[in-house]
Amino acid sequence: MVVLCLDVSCSMSTSVNSGSGQTRLSCVKAAAEAQINELAKTCPDSIVVLIAFGSDVTVYVSGSTKKFVGRQLSEELELQQRGEVIGMQYKTPVVLSRDFLLQQVRNLHTTGCTALGPALAVAVGMVRKAPGSKIMILSDGMAN
Repeated sequence: MVVLCLDVSCSMSTSVNSGSGQTRLSCVKAAAEAQINELAKTCPDSIVVLIAFGSDVTVYVSGSTKKFVGRQLSEELELQQRGEVIGMQYKTPVVLSRDFLLQQVRNLHTTGCTALGPALAVAVGMVRKAPGSKIMILSDGMAN
């Protein structure tokens, strides 16, 4: 399993080069799209999950969306347990989920603060029973 955690907090709307129109988020989206396409080509049976985090945490997997908001974000153990359930339920290979995942990446927009901790708690829960899994964080590293 490969879990791509994408930062969609407000700091991601910052331009990377003045006048280019390119933002931190557009760079992260391009990297995520490239990773999904590469995995679909080279490891078509791998399971890829997208987690977007800003004011809330949203998990995109196998044509399904799970959102965690508000008080849910402060319950680390519960987030890990929910992540574990999600990780066990969805086993669609990237070759079949690619189009859905790419569409979700393209639809991402910036919103609110950086819920990195809760996003990681969900991701850790998801990969807990999937040996060899990877969690990739795509962020500007700003805690806002």
